[in-house]
Amino acid sequence: MNKLLYCELAASLPGLSIFTQTPQLSWRLSDFNKIKIQGAYRVIVASSLRGLDLNEGDLWDSGKVISADTLHIEYEGSTFCDNEQLFWSVCLWDKESGCEEWSGIGYFTYRNCIEMQNFTCGRNRLVLSRVKPELVRKNVHGRYFIQFAKAGFAALEITIESKYEQGHVDIHFGEKLTDGGEVDKNPLGCIRYRKVNLELKKGLHKYLVEVPLIDGSPNMQSASIKLPEDFPQVTPYRYCEIGCANKHIEIKSATMLMLHYPFDNNSSEFSSSDNLLNSIWDLCKNTIKGTSFCGIYVDGDRERIPYESDVYINQLSHYATDSEYSLARFSHEYMLTHPTWPTEWIMHSLLIAWADFMYTGDSSSLNKNYSCLKFRTLVELERSDGLISTVDGKVTDELLKRLRLNEPMRDIVDWPPAEFTKGSYGERDGYVMTEYNTVVNAFHYQALMLIGDIAEVIGETSDAASYKAKAKQLYVTFNEVFFDHERKIYHDGIGTDHASLHANIFALVFDLVPEKNVGSVVKYILSKGMACSVYGAQYLLEALYKNGKHNEALALITARNDRSWWNMLQTETTMTWEAWDWKYKINLDWNHAWGTAPANIIMRYLMGIRPLEPGFSKVLIQPCPGGLTFFNGICPTIRGGIILSYNTTPELTLNFSIPKGMSAEVDLSFVISNKIKNIELNSRRLDNVNNPIHIDSGDWHICINELAVCSNEFVVESV
Repeated sequence: MNKLLYCELAASLPGLSIFTQTPQLSWRLSDFNKIKIQGAYRVIVASSLRGLDLNEGDLWDSGKVISADTLHIEYEGSTFCDNEQLFWSVCLWDKESGCEEWSGIGYFTYRNCIEMQNFTCGRNRLVLSRVKPELVRKNVHGRYFIQFAKAGFAALEITIESKYEQGHVDIHFGEKLTDGGEVDKNPLGCIRYRKVNLELKKGLHKYLVEVPLIDGSPNMQSASIKLPEDFPQVTPYRYCEIGCANKHIEIKSATMLMLHYPFDNNSSEFSSSDNLLNSIWDLCKNTIKGTSFCGIYVDGDRERIPYESDVYINQLSHYATDSEYSLARFSHEYMLTHPTWPTEWIMHSLLIAWADFMYTGDSSSLNKNYSCLKFRTLVELERSDGLISTVDGKVTDELLKRLRLNEPMRDIVDWPPAEFTKGSYGERDGYVMTEYNTVVNAFHYQALMLIGDIAEVIGETSDAASYKAKAKQLYVTFNEVFFDHERKIYHDGIGTDHASLHANIFALVFDLVPEKNVGSVVKYILSKGMACSVYGAQYLLEALYKNGKHNEALALITARNDRSWWNMLQTETTMTWEAWDWKYKINLDWNHAWGTAPANIIMRYLMGIRPLEPGFSKVLIQPCPGGLTFFNGICPTIRGGIILSYNTTPELTLNFSIPKGMSAEVDLSFVISNKIKNIELNSRRLDNVNNPIHIDSGDWHICINELAVCSNEFVVESV
């Protein structure tokens, strides 16, 4: 479909299910060719395609509504029947010319499902994509080796011709090869290898090869997400070996049946002058698509369990790689009733909820889950000065019940600890766990700030003021008790003078560091390098970009050592890992989306595209190219893709394409470090006005030349 419609935040595809009688309908103005500025719309919803063909909505016809709104238009028509498939479209009128244009067809099926009534999003049906191999090789012994371009959670469809009445072949699925180029049948940690015995029939036959789960394995826990019964069982693999006791078989075709949530590969793009960075982007993007196989964000194949921290990083990276919002919303609302034990994970729910609102512009989940989100600030654990602890006796059975936890909370800081590693002390940089510690209280501060913002959005002004006051008090206490005034950095907690990377990055990323101390904290962080896990890397990179250290952050992303994405790529993996290497986590897997921080960091900070207003009605564009000589990218949004290119030769230029219905503030402070003598916007010279540049939708070209190396200040025009 060339015009993307949304229903309940999900792409309105034929397999979409909704669970409400009042769904919200949305469209992307950028997908309409004739409409420059929307002046009015008309939505029709019909029980048949014939009704749409006749422009008749037998269930609802909104009539012509004078409005520029494109997001979250609430259905006001007739009641749906259970399992009824519905069809809809929208007609738009241009505000100036008055011309009209119809969208394509949107689909959804109403399901009267009690279990889903607490969710505020639709659910698309999982997809089985057919992927052809990039290599099929047969050796002299009659064994076949099959390689696919990328790993996926998949089954295998294979056509075999056999000359015998009976026989079998062993099919070996693997994510990793040995040094000899064979499927690694004894990989380290939780890197996947599976063997399936396939019974053959004489003649030419097509077989569906599923890979069932193993009884008693971690991904068979009660909390593990189960696949729908009408889909084959899958395993993550990139390579297959197939052989039998004789040579008298021929493989005619082999197809990977990759299971995933609907994913538009064309929604996002990124390429640059750094080939390693480009490979890291591709690695992360494939991970987001591949690990969506459960229809909810899980921790890869090892447990197939959702965790709040995984959900948050997965959410941000999914937003960066596809204009898809229902999977993040569903995962978030699922976690509100299925929380996990780490203290900081509980408070991640506030980060997830706020990102959901800013990227979608839809506050329905905030309204519905406000009471639950308040508990997740852990405000009930506060002592008089605002600090919280999970080991001072304030964690009651009643609180755990309100949080819907079946076990006590435990502080985590980072993962794994020493017992999961080989020959090191884990990924916590020696963090000393104390009763009142820096990381937990940094998360508590951020949770208070966000619940205050959420309260303002939904009209709870009294709550908003209360939470902001608590955050202000905690800010003062935090800096009084955790800051080492002699070293000018933060220590791990009350009762220790040990200062870890984590104590400082979480203080910095959550804006707890006073301006006068930012320099010393940043300097200390940089001295530590990547002394954290792939999870901690999300916050480390974000803290550096937020504080002007984009060159150093890019250097960490593209580092060539054993704590890097480069290290993953050396093994020809095509999905990110759970940890930097086996020695840093002895049970690591090779299909874990919490290692995809570069995907969202590239879009949000390197390209610099972040929402200033909910639903991207206004966007910040603040490129931080580091040492790149050029980059090009498409950043997906709910209003359409933002196209951005940057080039330094023959002169410094930036090109932007801003979708219809969106405005932007372009901040060039990280692109230009010298005084400007000439800057042009769409060939018009700008003089003596301030940064940032304000632009509306459309195509924009900025050219900067004649630089004089004499100042770190510059002036551009606001238009």
